[in-house]
Amino acid sequence: MILSLLEDKNKWMKGIPDTMSLAHISIPGTHQSCCTEGLATATGWSNCQLKSATIPTQLKDGIRYLDLRCMVVNGEYLEIMHGDVDYRNTLTTVVKECVAFLEKNDSETILMRIKQEGYSLVSDREFIKTFDSSLSQYKYKIHQSNSIPNLGDVRGKIVIISNVSGLTGIQWGSINHQDVSKCSVEQKKRFFLDHIDAAVKSQYNTLFINHSSIQAQGLNHVHFYANKMNEFLFDEFVAGLGTRDVDNSKNESPHIGIIPMDYYRGDVVDEIIKRNVVADLLNMPVVCLRNLGFSDHHLTSSRYHDGSQRTVYCIETYKSDNQKYWLKIDVGGNNFRLFNTYYKEFLYASPRISGGNRRHVLTFMPGKYHEGCVWRFTKTANGQYRIFNDKYKEYLYISGYSSMLFTEECNCLVGGNIPQRGEWTVY
Repeated sequence: MILSLLEDKNKWMKGIPDTMSLAHISIPGTHQSCCTEGLATATGWSNCQLKSATIPTQLKDGIRYLDLRCMVVNGEYLEIMHGDVDYRNTLTTVVKECVAFLEKNDSETILMRIKQEGYSLVSDREFIKTFDSSLSQYKYKIHQSNSIPNLGDVRGKIVIISNVSGLTGIQWGSINHQDVSKCSVEQKKRFFLDHIDAAVKSQYNTLFINHSSIQAQGLNHVHFYANKMNEFLFDEFVAGLGTRDVDNSKNESPHIGIIPMDYYRGDVVDEIIKRNVVADLLNMPVVCLRNLGFSDHHLTSSRYHDGSQRTVYCIETYKSDNQKYWLKIDVGGNNFRLFNTYYKEFLYASPRISGGNRRHVLTFMPGKYHEGCVWRFTKTANGQYRIFNDKYKEYLYISGYSSMLFTEECNCLVGGNIPQRGEWTVY
């Protein structure tokens, strides 16, 4: 059973249903994917990716959309370009690296945008001829169709997105894309959020591509703006971007489209991947947990976090909203994992203790199930449940400690004694 797509980012698509259209999958990508630091022939050129972000590294990190701009050289091969700048790489080399990755990870697919760019342009017909001849040995791994396929039909293959007239592939003109780059940071944030909103509300029959790039003050500032936008993306995603617009009581997953980034960050990649449907979690029961000691307080994962773990509270019902829903995943013997459907994270008891007897209970932001995340449910005589952490042998309860109005912190009572306010209604 696959409970988290992030258990192995080499194979994160493995847990997505075969019947899922690529138009319904949230996909992390890179803008100008081969424009890494230290490769350009022109001095002073501002790049779009770190020197270490080679294509094999990007794929290992979970990137599944590549943006490749190419120029025909001597009618023989396609050189990777950014504008008029040569990045000393060829499309054949990139495809070879992608094929090597896919042969080891045949659950995956790689979307590849192809566009003609450079200081010496040729006709579209000549470009296509060179594309076909230079990649002939890899044709068995390349999917070219104007229609959007289901994932099961293209696992182990490269899907061409064609930005060249006459080149077969998903046509760039058919895609709903946001690529405004000459704007302020605040303007870009608005463009980005509006496009996310459109993607979530779409009918999943169109690809959405939402670039985060800014070049407002010229190309030499790309890294500066990428840092600002990546921090913005992370903050928005961990606050529930996309998930707040779907029905969390049904564990719905939002479609946010393809997100190509400059100088991508691993934690942002994780947040994009988390927003996908996990086949093995479909039809799992979704529950709420209300504390008997505070009849109007629900176990709720909160927006407060330290970058890797999120605080869990009991919050008054009218304030808990969609964050109060949990998948109850049966792992046998009355043991369960609890998965928050809003933040897509597992509940776990941590090693951290405060006040001598309050073990912190958190959700793990990378989305993987964590040590300490197995809970035993025991029914009491009055029909309520005690929830017992299997690792630490301690009960979940409301500690009475509060750092916010209308909230009570949830902890495990160190020592394993049965605590007051440790009975829960599960419904």
